[in-house]
This record gives sequence, structure tokens and C-alpha cells, in this order.
Amino acid sequence: MEENCLKDENSKVLIIKDIGKLYGFDKNLNFFKRDNCTIIIKDGKIFDIIELKDYDSRLRAENYEKQLKDHSKTSVEEISVVNAKGQVVFPSFVDPHTHLIYYGDRASEFFMRNQRIPYMEIAERGGGIASSVRQTRGASDEQLLLSLLKRLKALSSFGVSHVEIKSGYGLTKKDELRLLRIINKAKVYTNMIIQPTCMAAHDFPPEAKNDPKLKEKWISEIEKEILPSVKDENLSEFFDIFSEEKVYNLKQTERLCKAALDLGFKLKLHVDEITNIGACQLAVKLKARSVEHLLKITEDEILLLKESETIPVLLPGTAFYLNEPYAPYELFEKNGVEVALASDSNPGSNCTENMLLIYTIAAIKLHMPLDVILKAATVTASKASDFIKPSGIIDKGECANLIIAEIPHLEYLFYHYGDNPIKEVIIEGKKAFVNIDM
Repeated sequence: MEENCLKDENSKVLIIKDIGKLYGFDKNLNFFKRDNCTIIIKDGKIFDIIELKDYDSRLRAENYEKQLKDHSKTSVEEISVVNAKGQVVFPSFVDPHTHLIYYGDRASEFFMRNQRIPYMEIAERGGGIASSVRQTRGASDEQLLLSLLKRLKALSSFGVSHVEIKSGYGLTKKDELRLLRIINKAKVYTNMIIQPTCMAAHDFPPEAKNDPKLKEKWISEIEKEILPSVKDENLSEFFDIFSEEKVYNLKQTERLCKAALDLGFKLKLHVDEITNIGACQLAVKLKARSVEHLLKITEDEILLLKESETIPVLLPGTAFYLNEPYAPYELFEKNGVEVALASDSNPGSNCTENMLLIYTIAAIKLHMPLDVILKAATVTASKASDFIKPSGIIDKGECANLIIAEIPHLEYLFYHYGDNPIKEVIIEGKKAFVNIDM
């Protein structure tokens, strides 16, 4: 066996030994912390978790390597060992809301906002989403793929194994399909688990912004051309829409969501970010998988979510970046409604891939406790994007999606903000990789 080596292409068995502290959730979703243990991973799933004090005796008495070999027809040479050296292991993170595929930047807007110019006013001046649309349309496929892979590599370095990526910076049929094809192509270059989302309704095309007839034409094009093409090419399972009075109003939101449902899409909705127009209630009515942002949500709407299967996704990094009031987590907590956390990584309103910072903001500004943050970043975040092989549960038979970090305990990960102590990310028993050498 090789120690401290992950043989990604060949290894069927991975042993992570000498774990100082292990954090996670069991199959009943109970939070746990275990000291001094070893995890055995076989074929991407957790085969066993052994107390360290029992490891040497069990290995000698039962010849564990032989047992694994007999069980999975694995040779000793196909067993890798990683010595955690007393470090901390916990579930890998899930980011269920990103806008990672775009080209260029909007750095000039950063200081405009800091001079108290509102986001919607910047957009009306030709900035905002329209600025990213212009830059993205002008980029080549190769430029877009490389920039996406670089962002994925950064996100992975902060512990993310699963990521949802929305289109929405093309806003023509040609460009929206192009972005979704590139998102899917990125899967060839990484073992990160990627969920593409069609968000042709991110905004109206810049050329249609002030023309009601062109707006109607674009809505019709989404209904009759873009969504059927996305479905025919199997580019995405999800449809998302930015539901705001000055973007897609409630009537337009319902129309497009029903068109998507008729074609078999699952729904995710941007709601209650700038104003509350009742879109959360509509999302529950339409059985959307998630509602996202929720800065302006009411307690009555939170109670509606409690009785539904729609997952609320909070984006505290965006509120921080825009210097806006945060989503009212205390009302979710009061009413027993679990939330997911996401980065909302995008070029305008939250330009970062640092998930650890997002969780620190959640701890400070939303007053979320440690176990709630971990669940919101893994188990509940997985539900928000319907990941088939989720993260969060560390138990026998579950997918081995893990992080090894050089910290004394999990609290330290969020306490010492700005640092990145993550040493290894493991996705289904393999070392995480993003190949940017195309």
C-alpha cells in the first residue's frame, strides 16, 4: 500500500487514518463529532469507520486488506492510505447557487455601489447584468471554458465538491445554449459534481430592456425555442428566473415557470432579493425545488415554506457585498425551517469563490451555530439542487465526499477567517481535480 497518495485512476480503496476529529451527520441526520478514528472508503463509498484504538488490532486480527480484496476483488496495490496526522475531517461543501460562467468583470461598479448608488440604478445606466452580457457574448468558447475552470478550481480549493451553475449572461438563444453546453463540457475537466441550470430569464436582453414588444418576444422565445432546445439536448434539469417587478414580474414569472414545468424542468427561483412581489408564494404553489436570496421574505411566507418541500437558500455573501440587510434567519430558526447556504458567486453582486468566508458571514451576521452551518452547507444544500450523490452524511454506505483540514477543531475553520487550511478534498473517494490545461 502507498501512504499519503491518492491513486485516482486505479485505487478502489482509500484508507484515511489518524483522523484527529471527525464531524458530520449520521443517516438519521444527527450531528456528531468523533475523536481519533479511521475511515475506510471502497468504490467511492464509506465502507467502515473505525475507532483508532481498535484499528491496529482489527487490521492484524481480521487482515482487513485481505477482507477488502476478497470483498471487492481489489489487489493490495490498489489500496491507498492517507495519513491525516491528527487533522480534522468533515463533509465537503455544496454550493447550490452560482453564476460562474461569464467573461470579464464589473470592478468599476464596486466603488459605484460603495458611493451608495443603488444596484438597480447601476443597471439602468448600462451596468449590472447587461455589462456582463456584453462581455460574455464577445468571448470565445475557449475563453469562457477556461475562465469557468479557473473559478471551479478556486471553489474546489475552498472545499466545494458539488456546484450548481446558472446560465444567464448570454440572453440570446444562441448564447444561452452555448453557455449551457460549455458548463456541461466542463465536466470533462473535473470530478466536481456539476448541476447546470438554464437561467435565460436572468434579465431581459439589453436591446429589449426598454421595449415592451421586444420583452414579449424574448419571453415567447424562452417558452417556444430555448426551453425545448435545452430539453432536447439534455443540457439542464432546472429552470431559474429573476422574479422582481423591474425584471420579470409575477405574471411573467408564472408564465415562464409553467412553460418550464410543462417541459419537465424542475424550478429554482430568485425571489425577494430587492422587493417582495409574492414570488415565494408562487414558488411554493408550483412546487419549486428552491427559492433563493429571500432578503425581503415575510414570516407568513416562511410558514408556507415549512409546509412545503421547497428549500430556502440564503446568500449572506451577497448581502455583505451589497451592504444590504441580511435574510431574516432568526425567523427561519424560530419556525423550525432549515435553510441552505450558497455563495451566489457572480461578477457583480458577490465576486468570490471563498466559501469559507460565506460561512463566516453566516455565523457572524445570521448568528447561525456550527452544526446548522455545516448542515446548511452540505445536507440541505444538496437537497436544494437535487444532487443524487449528496454530501453531509458520513456513515456506512454513503458517498465519500470529504475534506481534510489542518485545524484543531471545526469551529476554527470559521473563526480564523481569510485563511484556507483545507489540505485535501475528496469526491466519491477520489482526490478532487480541475484540469485547466485544455
